[in-house]
Amino acid sequence: MASIRNESLLAITDYHQRNIEIPKRSDGKPYYTSEYFGQNVFTIKDMERTLPKSIFQKFIQQQKGRVSLDRATADAIAHAARVWAMDK
Repeated sequence: MASIRNESLLAITDYHQRNIEIPKRSDGKPYYTSEYFGQNVFTIKDMERTLPKSIFQKFIQQQKGRVSLDRATADAIAHAARVWAMDK
């Protein structure tokens, strides 16, 4: 029983350090985090560009708490997010 516990403890402490690649410019200098943070997020601006105006207005009203989000609007937003993500 003690050997199983010892093996478990050794397995937990015997891990490899991760190597993280920091994005770099063409001149080799690293980007600031603020330059690339959130670049893969489907934002309100992306929604406004990709959604039909009526669907976007319904979404904004839902965000303000005036109406609940109906299924057709939710499906349109999900489809727009999917298309946006596949284009990335």
